[in-house]
Amino acid sequence: MPVSEILGGIIEWSVASLPRRGEVESGDCSVVKFAGDEVLAAVVDGVGHGEEALAAARLVTDILQEFSGQQSLTELMNKCHEKLRGTRGAVASMAILNVSSSTLTWLGVGNIEGQLLRSEFRFAESSVKVQETLLLRGGVLGHRLPHLISTTISLNYGDLLVFATDGVRPDFAGGIYNSSSVQRMAQSILDHFALGTDDALVLAVRYLHE
Repeated sequence: MPVSEILGGIIEWSVASLPRRGEVESGDCSVVKFAGDEVLAAVVDGVGHGEEALAAARLVTDILQEFSGQQSLTELMNKCHEKLRGTRGAVASMAILNVSSSTLTWLGVGNIEGQLLRSEFRFAESSVKVQETLLLRGGVLGHRLPHLISTTISLNYGDLLVFATDGVRPDFAGGIYNSSSVQRMAQSILDHFALGTDDALVLAVRYLHE
């Protein structure tokens, strides 16, 4: 069952995950952390699968759980990279939602897809999706860190952020419908697009601040 929560009246979020077929542990993890006027949303995928992948991913989530609203995504990525040296490594995509400025800043290292579905599609009669895609930078935290450049975009009430690990087919973006609840959305993507040959995780976050 997916985990779902409304955080501070600012976001509604849900995560759904599934280990690789035949495995018990999943190396895919997520963090949603509220600090001051910011919310950190992140998904981490330990390289490979099983217990060792989970151990690497947890090193990253332990760092992200300490998010205080003072760190940039570049600082967080660098800290995770140093912590993961000597391990099998991990990939990660992260976003900071800032309530004061109604902006989203996001950054991805590796292959965790990020999509932002605009609220215009939710409320408009048009069937054309207004959607933005996270620019991913090749690399593996703990092994090869690319040049890090985050991107900041505006946020509106009802905008929906979705992160999905590589255990989810990349065409999952076509299955995102902003009219659904985040819990239903995360589980539906997992049900219809999980490959089964790798760990899979979907994190959905809807911005509720007006």
